[in-house]
Amino acid sequence: MSGEYQASGTLPPPGPLGRLVRAGLGLGCLAVVRSVVEGWAALTGAVLPPGIGLWIIVALGLYAFPYVVSLGFTRRSSRLPRWAALALGIGWAALNLALTGAVWSAGLGWAIAVWAAYTFGHLGVSFLLAALLATPGCEMRAIAHLLARLRSGNALEHACPGLLDPLDRWELGRSSRIAS
Repeated sequence: MSGEYQASGTLPPPGPLGRLVRAGLGLGCLAVVRSVVEGWAALTGAVLPPGIGLWIIVALGLYAFPYVVSLGFTRRSSRLPRWAALALGIGWAALNLALTGAVWSAGLGWAIAVWAAYTFGHLGVSFLLAALLATPGCEMRAIAHLLARLRSGNALEHACPGLLDPLDRWELGRSSRIAS
C-alpha cells in the first residue's frame, strides 16, 4: 500500500469533475453487484458459468480488495487480503478437484459471489459517499469521513492509489488559475 495516512485537511477535496467521476464509478461498481445478484443461479450452480465476465469481475475484485480492506478499515495489511482471497479460491478449487474431479462447485460459486458482491458493494457505496461528501483522497476513506463528520471529528486521509488524486490536484490547479 503506497503512501501513509495523513491528517484531516491535508489532501484537496474533489471538485465537481472529481465528484462526478466518483459518482460514475460508484454506479459502475453497484452495476457489478447487480450483475452478480442477477447471475446468482449461474454462479452458484454445479457447472462453471460460461464466458469471461466472471473472470473480469474476479480480476478487478482481486486488484481492489486490498484497498477495500486496508484503506476502508484503516489497516496496514498491504496486499495480504488479495493473496488470502486468491489462496482460498485456489485451495477450494483444488479440494473440489481432489474430491469430485471437477474444479468448480456450487460452494466455490457461492464464495466467489458473496466476495464479489461485498467487494464491489463496499466500493460502490464508498464512491457514492465520496462524491456526496467531497471526501479528499481515496474513496475508501468515505465511510470513515462520514462517521467522523457525524461525531464532529476528523478522519485520517489517504492519497488515492488510483487516478483520483491526480484528477483532484489537476482540477484544483485549474480552478485556482481560473479564479486568479
